[in-house]
Amino acid sequence: MKKTIFLALTCLVITTTTSCNQDRDLNEPAHMDSNIGSALSNRADTEESRSLIPININKVDNEYHILFDDDNSLYTLLDTPQNAAYLNKIKGAIGEKALLITSNNYSITNVQDSHAVYVAQPICNEVGYNNLSGVSSLATVDQLANMLSKRSEYVSIAVKSINNNQFVSNGLPNFKYRINGCHARAHRMRQLLMYKGYKCEKIWLFGRLRAITENGRAINWGWHVAIALTLPNGQKRVIDPAFQKKSMTVGDWEAKCLNTTGLPRGFKPPYKISSAFTTESNCYTLANVSKRGNGVNVTRQYDNCYTETTKLLREYNSKKD
Repeated sequence: MKKTIFLALTCLVITTTTSCNQDRDLNEPAHMDSNIGSALSNRADTEESRSLIPININKVDNEYHILFDDDNSLYTLLDTPQNAAYLNKIKGAIGEKALLITSNNYSITNVQDSHAVYVAQPICNEVGYNNLSGVSSLATVDQLANMLSKRSEYVSIAVKSINNNQFVSNGLPNFKYRINGCHARAHRMRQLLMYKGYKCEKIWLFGRLRAITENGRAINWGWHVAIALTLPNGQKRVIDPAFQKKSMTVGDWEAKCLNTTGLPRGFKPPYKISSAFTTESNCYTLANVSKRGNGVNVTRQYDNCYTETTKLLREYNSKKD
């Protein structure tokens, strides 16, 4: 997908009982291990169709794990002759074009060409941030982590496009709704840090991820992103208010994303495609994520005017896990 275009129509939803995000609050999602899906009889069947761009395919046992650029969920496709055409269509679209993905509890049941409309993403230059500073100490990082965890700290910030159109970023990160939208939360955190005069990076983790909230609920992701700051000694610290108000080491952050506490019997444990890695902070999402040795190759996508960021944060503003 081109760096400066996004889907204008990203979600067409058909539900029989309740939405996927609401349903995911109730149990470990059956799609994580399709062979035991029938064991969760109290889960309502849901079917959802969305236009999404695939970014990674990973074969695990008898199924493919598929990640998309604007959805943190992990989708599965059984390795069967009947699904071979769907798999080839997904492979041909990785990082390039959207497909209309129909799924039931995140298990893909149909793949079609998408007729979603693309719009040109405006290009903005963030001015006034040429002399950003690094952090001087761990205490400073923890102060910034505490600040970023408070919605009251997020002010409206104007951004001007290259043709002088004015945009305003004023979405509030909702750290009580962690099922989706981490890329928008991280992008808004990054903007506020720059506004305060600090430089940072984004830190990413891909795989079958599993996090536990403070009330003991399990949340499953296909990928997750947060903010990373580098101390003078070279150590990176992660700021992720979805987990806690203090910073953490990269190892601790990975562990929180790969939590096996209370894993239901018969569910396979979470895994990572590669170790967590960082990019420059202006990356909004990543596309065409492919493994390279112990690392990954990625294609970057941007939201320099914060239009997608603001829209997504507003959508999730009042939701809870």
